[in-house]
Amino acid sequence: MASPVRLQRERLVGSKWTAVQPLEREKHFVVLRWVGEGGERPQELELEALLTRRVHRVPWRALADREHWVSGWR
Repeated sequence: MASPVRLQRERLVGSKWTAVQPLEREKHFVVLRWVGEGGERPQELELEALLTRRVHRVPWRALADREHWVSGWR
């Protein structure tokens, strides 16, 4: 099993990601913004699929899982 990616919260917005298992032809994503409730530190990100422009919410730590996400576009 691959070791997890080390994420830096302050650099995630604007970063590019590739889904290892594309769903409905959505493979390449850009991080749009942090999403949080109330005054707490946000724990989710909004990712936009390049092909369909659909927006998905994911826990930010999910991007560290190399079995599901790869940094950059591949």
